[in-house]
Amino acid sequence: MTSPRKLAVAAFAALMMLSLLISVPAGAAASQAGRTARVASTRVAPKHERRSRRKHRLKKHNKRHKRAAHPKRHKHPVVSAPNTSSGRAPTTPVKISPVKPVKGPVKSVAPTTPTTPTTPTTPVTPGGGQVLFDGSNPSSGWWLNQSASAIRTILASDPLTGASDDTTQVTVDNADVAPLTPTVNPRAQLVSPGGIINSGGTYWVSFEMYLPASFPAGGAPSNGFILLNESGYGAPYAGSPPIALYANNGDFEIQRNASSSPAYQVAWQSPIVRGQWVRFTFHFLHSTNGWFELYMNGVQQELYDGPAQTPASDPNAAANSTLQMPVNYQDSSDNTGPWYAYEQVYYSVNTFPSLTVDYKDFTVATTQAAAEAG
Repeated sequence: MTSPRKLAVAAFAALMMLSLLISVPAGAAASQAGRTARVASTRVAPKHERRSRRKHRLKKHNKRHKRAAHPKRHKHPVVSAPNTSSGRAPTTPVKISPVKPVKGPVKSVAPTTPTTPTTPTTPVTPGGGQVLFDGSNPSSGWWLNQSASAIRTILASDPLTGASDDTTQVTVDNADVAPLTPTVNPRAQLVSPGGIINSGGTYWVSFEMYLPASFPAGGAPSNGFILLNESGYGAPYAGSPPIALYANNGDFEIQRNASSSPAYQVAWQSPIVRGQWVRFTFHFLHSTNGWFELYMNGVQQELYDGPAQTPASDPNAAANSTLQMPVNYQDSSDNTGPWYAYEQVYYSVNTFPSLTVDYKDFTVATTQAAAEAG
């Protein structure tokens, strides 16, 4: 039988245990319970199992320690020794330096300004001969534009067919004089490069010309002039050219200058044609002992070389006519050169308010076929 004292001690111990359970939080109690369970589990594990666990933990520890002490390295490729069995030394690689980029914009090199115009290339035409100059475009090829404004010589549509950009339209106003142009008389003209026409050379200059209905049917009056071409003329420009094409007194005229006998002799005349294309072709030897031939629409023309002022005033004009007229192309008016080909309209001041002429296929060549191929 239990003594009262032992019962009292047991009751007190039970009360203390109950107070501890009430005062500890649920999470702590659970943690304590887990630890108690682990302890209990460890205690009940067999001896060989405990040994195996210790061995496993030691192995993992050693593995981590080895990795930290010796980190993994990248493997370098193995380079084989050069093959010298051929007896030749191995090729040494060439070091290529990178191209340095250019800083800032690239500067353009200014072209050299020639003191004299240059001669363009001379293509060979299918029919034979060489084209020395192609003046079909007013914006390219020509060396100089001696006009009051660039709009005086423009690329225009054909007045008959309407084909676009097919003709060069030359317009000159009465106010287009010096200092806007080189002379006191109105002028609009394109000048070929120098070096095309040279002393001793034989040339063909050909072009088509269209006079609109607004062009004066009578041309220039007797006290004036309309000059339409003076190809072969050059420095020192001391007066009228040796040979030039005019539209005067109702006619197209080939007129000579003061060096002829008689002075300013008219060597050829034909009525002015308006509203249709007319082709003129000049063939000449540029020399002090030169000569001149004229073709109109492909037909060679008779030229007057007699004592009278005009062929119409000479009753023996037929006997004094020739197909090849002697001309001094280097008289005092242009004996130094260089000499040029021209596409132009030039007339006496205060004669007309304005004149317009269309040109196309302006060509300088070494043969008639090449000159008229356009």
